[in-house]
Amino acid sequence: MRAIRAVCVTRLVCVLSASAVVMTGCTSMHRAPVVVAELQPSSWRVSPGDEVRVTMRDGRTAQFTVQTVEPAAIVARDGTRYDLTDIVTVERRAFSGIKTTFLAVGILGGVLLFVVAAAIASLVGNIQ
Repeated sequence: MRAIRAVCVTRLVCVLSASAVVMTGCTSMHRAPVVVAELQPSSWRVSPGDEVRVTMRDGRTAQFTVQTVEPAAIVARDGTRYDLTDIVTVERRAFSGIKTTFLAVGILGGVLLFVVAAAIASLVGNIQ
């Protein structure tokens, strides 16, 4: 009975760990072009709720969640305003299908390897 409980707990921990890894590996930062000549919110290609990282002309970087997008600035949830004239690059966090695919294949490969190793160990144990 203890062995069965230990196996169940181990499986649960593996599934929860794999889920946590999968959820963090599915996004990447993608550069969103800043168009100085066109002072329209559409030139930012970011929307309220997006997680972005901006690089300023003086070299500072800031990562935040967008509250509003104005024609000449991006406003963070904490109220900080980042003006168009001060921003060099804007990167927006977005879903990455390639990373997710490789991560899922890697996890499935690891599980398959674990199952094969357990089966071989069981067969070796039964032979002896």
